Amino acid sequence: MKLVHLIFCVVLCGGWLFGAGFALYEHSAEATGMAGAFTATASDPAALFYNPAGIGFQKRGLYLESTAIAPRSSFEGSGVYPGDGTNERMTRQYFLPSNVSFVQPLTDRWTFGIGIFNPFGLGTQWDHPSTFSGRFLSTQADIRGYNLTSAIAWRPVDNLSLSVGAHYLEANMDLEQYMGEINPYTQSVANIGHVRMDADRNGGYGYDAGMLYKFAPSWSTGLTYHSAVKINFDGTAKITQIPTGYADFDAEVAALLPVGGHPVQLSIKFPAMAFWGLAKTFGERFRLEFNVGWTGWSVYRHLDIIAQDIPALSSYRETGWKDSWTFRLGGEYKLAGGSALRAGLVYDRTPQPSWEMSPILADADREGVTLGYGVPLGSSMKFDAGYMYLKFKDRSTLSASTPQIDGYDGTYKSHANLLGMSLTVNF
Repeated sequence: MKLVHLIFCVVLCGGWLFGAGFALYEHSAEATGMAGAFTATASDPAALFYNPAGIGFQKRGLYLESTAIAPRSSFEGSGVYPGDGTNERMTRQYFLPSNVSFVQPLTDRWTFGIGIFNPFGLGTQWDHPSTFSGRFLSTQADIRGYNLTSAIAWRPVDNLSLSVGAHYLEANMDLEQYMGEINPYTQSVANIGHVRMDADRNGGYGYDAGMLYKFAPSWSTGLTYHSAVKINFDGTAKITQIPTGYADFDAEVAALLPVGGHPVQLSIKFPAMAFWGLAKTFGERFRLEFNVGWTGWSVYRHLDIIAQDIPALSSYRETGWKDSWTFRLGGEYKLAGGSALRAGLVYDRTPQPSWEMSPILADADREGVTLGYGVPLGSSMKFDAGYMYLKFKDRSTLSASTPQIDGYDGTYKSHANLLGMSLTVNF
């Protein structure tokens, strides 16, 4: 019997660690209502993410926000494996990334801000994991990240704000999958083991810069940059044997299977991001903003895993990811009494090549529509809500000439609903 590298290297090589599907850009309910087109406005303390220079025009304020995210995905098999007629679905999951930020003017020209955001915080989990056709690649994957950021903004003149800042990105992750081998007694693939990899929480430092320029009474432009952050992870891969009921076969598996916990190491470079925006107000009621965003996913071209006590299980995987672009257009119409209606459109390009898609992560270009509403609560408080429907383009692993790297072919279909709510308090 030959255990095919124990499938262990596949666990550790997966592309689930990154993905536009895991990167969260919704940190302001007001911004979500405008499809995230907020770089040239940055009018609430969540500007620390969208454009920290925006705090230079703000009063002292506290900001609280949460976004409920409900992704849905399915898979239709094709090719040699798993073949036509295979239909799989992801488990219904709900995520609630939240953030809090605070802005404090220091003088008429200097302002300080600090906040905590969830730039990563999603996962994948497939129904009926023990029989899922892609269980030898992944049954569950999660990544959770927390970003502590601070910035200081300076207004050399009344209509220009410049900012610099620093952030500390902390993350942890886990992944589960089954291990399989042909059972000689049944001549079918049997689950012989289960693997769970946990990467302990660790972090790294980066820097931020921003500019917001109100170059005319009704025009403004903004530019912001968040640097890449490298995080070195120490983790554990725990292997558990699953009895098949055939004593001879189980004994042979036990002799070869490295049951127990095994230390692993990996380094991940989370990508840099940059956003540019242009906003125009029409009269006193209507505002329109257009944004272009860039994410430097090309830093994730490969992934190296070091298995310290079993060097043969160390691995190297090409991913082929490319830098990606996003385009966002949003509008706001102010009603009597200070409340506002918002709407927007978003288009994101995926960084992931089709041959690297897998049950761990299958990303695609996506289009979205948004709606939002804001209302003042007295003279010093404001409530905002923003909704986004995000539709991923149906995408097949057979759409490119390069074969799928894991030999698991099919079409992935996904969509997501997002609802954000926030409260801003000025005092």
